[in-house]
Amino acid sequence: MTPSASSTFIPRFCASLQKDILFVRTKSGTYSKFSFDQSTNRFLTVTCTDCHVVPKETDLFPFYAAWSNRLERYVIFAKNALNGQVEQYVYEKDYEGFQQVHQPELVFDSSRTLQTTNDFFTVGGTEKEGVTAIKRDSNGHFRKEQLNWGTKKFQVIPPVPVKMLENKEAKKEQEMIPITVQLPVEKIKEMLGNSNLEKEKENRSKITLRKRKTDSDGLTRNGKKETKGVEFEEIWE
Repeated sequence: MTPSASSTFIPRFCASLQKDILFVRTKSGTYSKFSFDQSTNRFLTVTCTDCHVVPKETDLFPFYAAWSNRLERYVIFAKNALNGQVEQYVYEKDYEGFQQVHQPELVFDSSRTLQTTNDFFTVGGTEKEGVTAIKRDSNGHFRKEQLNWGTKKFQVIPPVPVKMLENKEAKKEQEMIPITVQLPVEKIKEMLGNSNLEKEKENRSKITLRKRKTDSDGLTRNGKKETKGVEFEEIWE
């Protein structure tokens, strides 16, 4: 079963790093990646461009559409709420969903984010092809509508998983995890599925994750009293 993009913890095996990693959803909604270092009993942040959480259409906030001469279609600039990045997407008519693309000649224009129109473009045009309208709904998400030739009315197309680009470059960032929380060892084993974790001493049944500096990623305690074995969710709420 594939974890939902809204899950707080998502364990994965990274083929590039050849190790288990853990996606942790921050308070802002973005995901950070960590691996567990048994020698220090700490999580280290890692960078791997091959591993990512696949966003849902509701995780994308479209800004505007720009025509690509190279692709001969519209490219939509949209913010990915899972990583906070503005990315490029095209609509695939046969798939009835969105595919991430990268067209360097199309440069994001922040001034166009102020546009108030919620209609981007239509795909098709004939009765055989059908007509699909790509819009933005009242919540700022994508809205796909297809014309029903029988009723002459548009019907909403259900969302499908977003197709992402594959990037084979990967590197590891050697840095301590920027949080100060505690997790039971048993929870680490469960999340990472690593049967090789060494048995902890009875007086060290918790793994401490230290913070070196305060970031704006929502992983701080915000002045709350420390409690042993607390969950991430309890800290972030």
